[in-house]
Amino acid sequence: MVAILIALLVAVAVTVHLPGVQRAAWRRVAVSIEESTGWRIEADDLALRFFPARLVAEDVDVGVEGRTVATVARLQARWRWWSLVGEAPRLESLLLEEVVLEFFIG
Repeated sequence: MVAILIALLVAVAVTVHLPGVQRAAWRRVAVSIEESTGWRIEADDLALRFFPARLVAEDVDVGVEGRTVATVARLQARWRWWSLVGEAPRLESLLLEEVVLEFFIG
């Protein structure tokens, strides 16, 4: 029984690290953000880790109404899995590197 549980945990951990699974997870997060805020977020390179729970995204573009409003060279988010359950999911930390903001006046 213990061996089956360990094998199941290993299978889940390995599956989470597959590029297609990571891209699908990122897309789900990006769609959720866009639906709730109207902000579109895209990233070129992703690395999602199961333990410790961490997402690293590089070359991130943030846009609204068809315009890019920010670019981020590297984004790193960390969380505890239990903190994602509930009404207000929380990140433990969010690190943004080389942020460029585009301001539109008009």
